[in-house]
Amino acid sequence: MEGLVMGSGMVVNTYVCDVFIAEALAILQSLQFASEMGFTIVVVEGDFGMLISKVMQRQGDKSQISAYISDIKCLAFSFSRAISKIRVGNVIWWLMR
Repeated sequence: MEGLVMGSGMVVNTYVCDVFIAEALAILQSLQFASEMGFTIVVVEGDFGMLISKVMQRQGDKSQISAYISDIKCLAFSFSRAISKIRVGNVIWWLMR
């Protein structure tokens, strides 16, 4: 899927002590931005396979990032289509909702 860059932004998150929290915040904030811009289809790309697998699980998450996971799930359902591209080495995996 190819597309145009329709917007960009930057958020400074201070006192983030864990890489998983940083990734969860990045996904959550990008979904919030896309929602505020009125987008109906969103593609999220990155090296965060564990995080996306937690988002895709049906049962509740009990990790330290569970609040972020819950918020990401709620926001993802507000789009008509949400796609995640996960980079593992040179391979990109596509997860579609």
